[in-house]
Amino acid sequence: MNLSPGYDIELEAMLARLGETRGVGPSLLTGFWPMTGSAYSDGLMVVGRAVNGWIDNIAAPDLANATVRAQLRASMRRTAEGNGQCPMRWVTDAWGRRGGYSTARSAFWRHIRTVLAAIEPASAVDPQWSSRLTWTNLAKLAPAGGGNPRGPLLHVQREMGPVLLTRELHEWNPSRVLVLTGRWWFEPFAEYLGLAVDWQAGLVEGVADDGPRRWVVAPHPQGKPRRIHADVIAAFG
Repeated sequence: MNLSPGYDIELEAMLARLGETRGVGPSLLTGFWPMTGSAYSDGLMVVGRAVNGWIDNIAAPDLANATVRAQLRASMRRTAEGNGQCPMRWVTDAWGRRGGYSTARSAFWRHIRTVLAAIEPASAVDPQWSSRLTWTNLAKLAPAGGGNPRGPLLHVQREMGPVLLTRELHEWNPSRVLVLTGRWWFEPFAEYLGLAVDWQAGLVEGVADDGPRRWVVAPHPQGKPRRIHADVIAAFG
């Protein structure tokens, strides 16, 4: 389920553009390569905005250096594609962890677990339920210190990121896509994909069908009413 060399070429093109763009910052950035669980089988893809406090970092000025970019991409890929263990196992390994980051305290991962259990009931009794997912983010570079990308860092990724998402869809072929970014973040990606999104008011902000898959667009669940779970599940049908 590893992504193709063509994906790496497209990612390098975006990183190179960022290296040529003035004002990209902050000074330290973190890179994200999408992850697919070992039990994933054309099921649910989850799409977020960007990672916080992730693993593979690069100084913003080094984006202009092709050698450093290659090192970053290789490191990102190793992080995402693993050492023989399921790449998505980190979610269940960190569930309820004491003395560090716990995915059980994350509104994002709690929401995903609830939705997955409803649309794939077998996952509800699977201790490695996150292995059934594929997970990506619209932004592949984000501030290493936390928060979402802004300014030129965001602008370039909104322009060039849709090509990467298109490849992810083609290579992983999910039957359902849960986009937890809100409408504004996702709109340029939807336009590039030619998705006829039914935008609407409410906790579910948009739904679409592109033939092989069903899309549900909703905001990040942090701070949202608990009914967001039921609304998203109902939108998948």
